Amino acid sequence: MADTINFLRVRRKKLTKTQAQDKKILRVVMIIFGIIVVSASLSSGVFFFFSQRRAALQFAEEQLRSRIVSQESAEKTYVILASKLTALRELLQLRQDRQAAISFFYDRLGPDIILQEIEYDRKTAATPVLNLAIRAPEIFSFEQVKTIATSDEVNQTYPGISSSDITRNADGTYLIRLAVPLGLQQPPSPSDPATLEVPSL
Repeated sequence: MADTINFLRVRRKKLTKTQAQDKKILRVVMIIFGIIVVSASLSSGVFFFFSQRRAALQFAEEQLRSRIVSQESAEKTYVILASKLTALRELLQLRQDRQAAISFFYDRLGPDIILQEIEYDRKTAATPVLNLAIRAPEIFSFEQVKTIATSDEVNQTYPGISSSDITRNADGTYLIRLAVPLGLQQPPSPSDPATLEVPSL
């Protein structure tokens, strides 16, 4: 009877010891599992954070790229518009130069002297040229045209002016052609009094 009781006691001690070890193992397992869960949660959080960050950066990059593309289109439009405005301004300036040149010579020639031909030529040189064909009814008017064409005022207003094709027609009239460069100097107002020096020919 006593031996049986001792055997049960020993067995209970072994069982208690085994249970204590199992509890320790379970505790260690729970700690490891907790660490794994926390690590996984942190990893998931970090991954989610960087995923969101990456998505935000990609969105910002796309927005910036779209803005650059839209600005590039606007810049091209601006360049084209600026080029057109420059061309238009030059065209208007040339028209003003032509009108001013015609008025300049018309106001200084006598009433019997005729501007027979007026031709605008932009291809002969880098500077546009206004070609004038002037007809004088007789020799004295013709000398007046030559005097005006060689005067200091004309040469200062239109540097590079030249004459050519001086002819005498069968009816006694004279024809002289003047090539007037435009855009080199703004001619004075036609209302300004003209003082001409008449050189000896």
